[in-house]
Amino acid sequence: PSIAALTNAEVYSSTNLVNYADNRIEFAVQTVTTLTANTGIVVKGSDLTTGFTFTCPDTLLALPESAPFPTDLICVYQVASDGAPQITLKVNNINMPPGYYRWEMTAQNPPTRKQDPGLWTFGTYLAASDYPTTPVLDKELQAVGFRIDNMMRDARLTALTQAQRAATNRNDRPGKSNQLIFQFSLNI
Repeated sequence: PSIAALTNAEVYSSTNLVNYADNRIEFAVQTVTTLTANTGIVVKGSDLTTGFTFTCPDTLLALPESAPFPTDLICVYQVASDGAPQITLKVNNINMPPGYYRWEMTAQNPPTRKQDPGLWTFGTYLAASDYPTTPVLDKELQAVGFRIDNMMRDARLTALTQAQRAATNRNDRPGKSNQLIFQFSLNI
């Protein structure tokens, strides 16, 4: 028999830009226990994840490599009592077998820079709606998130003189090999 503990928890982001309003955040976790009515997965952020807001889709779609989600799975986003984001995937009538699950949610990033990535705790619980006072089904697992940064100060292609274009073999014609020179300024 398998040990009742979650594995392979991951959190990815399309962008880590401060206050970005249309971010896509991907979550993944491997479960061991069959989830039945009223049980579910809870993903809760740490104090370093405050400021994220999520939108639950009407139907949670499985990303590539994911086991399919039950068609009646209920997604609930809320801000927990400590101010951290909390996502609950509650099983309704169709059981959710053990498996590797990957999904994506639309999010707005926090309005302020966060130099350290937050932690996201994944768990499966007997009564998902009663988290955190409900018994654990599969041992919890944490995944490191990502930092939130300000926009890069400047980024552009460097304007070149004709002599520089010739020296770097610059060729701007479609389908041709090209040498580009970028300049940028990072935030400190």
